[in-house]
Amino acid sequence: MKIILPILVATALFFGCATKPNPDSSSGSDTEMFPELRERRVYRSGESAPVIVDYDGLQRSLGMTRPLADFGYVEKEFATCDVGYGYSSTHQCRKNVFVVVGFQLLCRDSEGTVSTTLRYDDMKPLASRTISWELNADRGQILLDTQGRGQFRGVYSFSPRDQRLKITSRNDFLYMQAQAIKRIITPANWCR
Repeated sequence: MKIILPILVATALFFGCATKPNPDSSSGSDTEMFPELRERRVYRSGESAPVIVDYDGLQRSLGMTRPLADFGYVEKEFATCDVGYGYSSTHQCRKNVFVVVGFQLLCRDSEGTVSTTLRYDDMKPLASRTISWELNADRGQILLDTQGRGQFRGVYSFSPRDQRLKITSRNDFLYMQAQAIKRIITPANWCR
């Protein structure tokens, strides 16, 4: 008995310390610990647990799959109980809005005002750069492709088309109305 008790205590301590941290704990944000959850977790006020949404499946089922070269804001309203992809078919039924925003970020090589019309050759895409976005308290990060193109998506309880969209790259940021975003030409300091 003298040998068994210390072994049991050591085993309990070992397994107690070796458990995986809870992703819902307040010790760190979900996006820092589990970046893949950024696009899958939808919080709704009054719900006890977040809804885990399959954005790829939902986007396909709503017919909103778009190539990266298709710029602009599109949205579609859907009934949560009718779609599946993480939503219950019987509980907390409501109308939500699925949003896809595609855009391209270019920076111009010249400083100040431009006396001649800018040509595409005068601009440089923000290639392979990580940018942050924020729309109606929803936020995330995406990696632009080699042409400076990116796309993000979200689920909202109302249409955010008239809301301000914030795009941030390093220390630079811009605001614009969500439905107005397409191809954005930024000042030369964004090229750095």
